[in-house]
Amino acid sequence: MRLIKFILLLLVSTISFGQINERGLPFIRNFTPEEYDASDQNWVAVQDHRGIMYFGNNDRGVLEYDGKTWRQIPVPNNASVRSLATDSTGRVYVGITGDFGYLSPTPSGKLEYKSLTHLIEDSTINILDIHKVHFHKGYIYFYSAVHLFRFDGTKIRVFNINPTQQYYNFLSFTINDHFYIGSYILGLRELIDTNVVIAPNGGFFKNNSIFSMTAYDHQWANMVTSNGLFRYNQTTGEVIRVKTWDEFYRGDPDEGALPYNHISMDNNELGLSFLWGKKYSFAQTDSLGNAYTVINTSNGLQDEIVTNLYQNPRGNSPIWLCLNIGISRADLHSQIRRFSEESGL
Repeated sequence: MRLIKFILLLLVSTISFGQINERGLPFIRNFTPEEYDASDQNWVAVQDHRGIMYFGNNDRGVLEYDGKTWRQIPVPNNASVRSLATDSTGRVYVGITGDFGYLSPTPSGKLEYKSLTHLIEDSTINILDIHKVHFHKGYIYFYSAVHLFRFDGTKIRVFNINPTQQYYNFLSFTINDHFYIGSYILGLRELIDTNVVIAPNGGFFKNNSIFSMTAYDHQWANMVTSNGLFRYNQTTGEVIRVKTWDEFYRGDPDEGALPYNHISMDNNELGLSFLWGKKYSFAQTDSLGNAYTVINTSNGLQDEIVTNLYQNPRGNSPIWLCLNIGISRADLHSQIRRFSEESGL
C-alpha cells in the first residue's frame, strides 16, 4: 500500500513539473473602489521614503494609503492622475491631464497638491497628458508626447521633443542614467544634454511600440514592446530578442493577452502586467520571459486588466497592481503560498 502511494506521489510530481503556478500562488489582497472610495480605474503607484503608498486615480486625484487608512488628495478639475515619482528627499511629484506639480504638507501635516505650471514662461504651450514623471540626474522631468518639462527646484525649462507632432512619441524611460523616448516613427530616441537624438541602433525599434524599459544590469536594459521582449545594450546598441509573445496568443484569440508594463525582480526575473486577457493579468517569469506564476481573475485577482504595477526596489516588497477596477497587492516574496488545482494538486 505504501509503495502504491509513493508511486502516485511520483506521478503527480512528474505531471505537475513545469506547470504554471506549480510553486503555489501568492496571497492577494484586493482593494475595491468602495473600500478606497474613489473611481474604479487607477493608472500608477509609487511609495515614498516613509512607506506610504500613492495611487493615481482616474478622477479622484491621488489616493494615499498608510496601510490602514485611505485618503484622497484632490487635483485640479478632478483630472486623471497619469504618473507619479519621488525624488531623493521622498517628495512625490504628480503628472495629470493638463497640469503637473507635487504633494506638499499643510500646517496640519496632511498633503495637498501644488501645481508647478505657473512657472512656464510661454503661455501658448498646451499641456497634454503627463504620461511619465522622472527623477533624473538631479532634475524632475514631466513628460508629454509633445513637450518635456524640466524642473530644477525653482524654474521650468521646456523642450519641444515632437515638432509638428511628426514623431508619434509614446512613452519615456530612465535607465542607468540614460533618458529615452519611444517613437513609433523613429524608434528609440535619447535625451543627450538638451538635445533628443536617435539612440545607438534605435532605428531597430521603428514601427514598434515600446511599452516599458528597466535595467537588466549596468549596461543592458530589458524592453517590453509590441513585438516581444528584447535586451538592449545601452552603449553599443546591440539588440537581443529574448522572447516573442506567441505563447500568449495560443488557442482561442479571446484568451490572448498584451504584455505592457514590467518590473525587474531578483535573479533577473521579470514581473509582467497585461492590458487584457483572461488567462494572463500578471505573470512572474524567469530571465528568459517564461512565465511560472500567473495571476488572473480565476485565481484571486479582482479584475483582468492591469494598467500598471509597482514594487519598492528596496527589499523584498509586495507588488502593487493598478487595475481597471480596483487595486491589488500580491505578496510574491512571502514564503507562504497557497496551492490549488493549478499547482498540480
